[in-house]
Amino acid sequence: RAVEDAGMAWIGAPPAAIPLSPAQRAADAAANAVPVTAQQQAAATAAAAAPASATIPPPAAAAPPGITLLAQAANVGLLSAQAPAQATAAQQTFITAAAQAVPNAAQVIATVSAADQQQNVANTSTGTSTVVTGSSENATSAAQIAAVVQSAVGANPAVAGVIANSAVTGSSANAQVSTEAAAQATAAAAVSGAAAAGADVAVVAQATSAAVVNAAVATGANVAAVATAASAGAVSGAAATGADLGAVVQAISAGAVSGAAAAGADAGAVAQAASAGAVSGATAAGADVAAVATAASAGAVSGASAAGADVVAIAQAASSGAVAAATTAGIDAVAVATAAQSGAVTAATNAGADVGAITAATGTVVTTTEEAAPPPPIESEDIPPPEPDPVNENPCATGASPTC
Repeated sequence: RAVEDAGMAWIGAPPAAIPLSPAQRAADAAANAVPVTAQQQAAATAAAAAPASATIPPPAAAAPPGITLLAQAANVGLLSAQAPAQATAAQQTFITAAAQAVPNAAQVIATVSAADQQQNVANTSTGTSTVVTGSSENATSAAQIAAVVQSAVGANPAVAGVIANSAVTGSSANAQVSTEAAAQATAAAAVSGAAAAGADVAVVAQATSAAVVNAAVATGANVAAVATAASAGAVSGAAATGADLGAVVQAISAGAVSGAAAAGADAGAVAQAASAGAVSGATAAGADVAAVATAASAGAVSGASAAGADVVAIAQAASSGAVAAATTAGIDAVAVATAAQSGAVTAATNAGADVGAITAATGTVVTTTEEAAPPPPIESEDIPPPEPDPVNENPCATGASPTC
């Protein structure tokens, strides 16, 4: 409901309801005239009578046994989303009778319940996607998109990917908010929403990152620019909420690479962009840039390994992206390159990848960075004092001055 309220301001008013017929209005009036206490008493009476209806009568010739079984299961609340963990007396009576009447009763009920739950998830995802897409299409600022995303992810972290994809997709039709700005706002808001809900922030970050990249590919946006913005946004969101920054950075890099690979985009370019975005975001947030570079490279290697992509090339690209961002920010690029190499090698070891090749590839980045680094400034204390000049200091000592 919170998502709907947040989105309605930009989606517009809903279509007018279909007018009720006189008969319908009369029925509504009659129903509304019944006191609430009377309605509650009627409901309680019906619930108390449930055990008597728990047994299964012989099915009618026209009714398939499965339909009768499901109807009885529904009558005792076994198909309800609010069904208690422990079966009630009515439900237990039904289960016992059902086992005798229909040998595969449990399987039938479980199948229908699972299908019902899947349909509920699909319906929720569809409704959420509609609201978020509409909000993003009509937002006047990235902050408005962030408000909707944070509310939506906080309400249902399990569909963070759907929410992020919808936000970026909607922004592609918005002339007032760029896709990059929407991606950055979406990633930050998703992390914040997950943290507020007590959800696994890293899981949400990875799903968000993959979804953002996928949406960028689908809408023809600049995928590298979107990946950079999303990574920076996720880092800022993690820093602001006190989430585990290393875990979030590793997750967004892995998500970006896997999302790019799944969408057929240039996974190397996306890895480079994601690492650059993470380092830029860490710099802006005053976080430990070297630690972020380590996590970004590790995530890129993990994502590449899981997606079956070129792990060596992606490790090198991720390191290069981190170094480029560090150079732009004027921080120690050599330290960042070394940290990125460390993260890539550790992830390669854990993934069973070619550690030697990854060490060599990222080592090339370190060497190149070292060669390009300006020489360290010479400190004043490192400059030796000049040797004393007895002639200039005391001309009289040699008789060089006529005044002596």
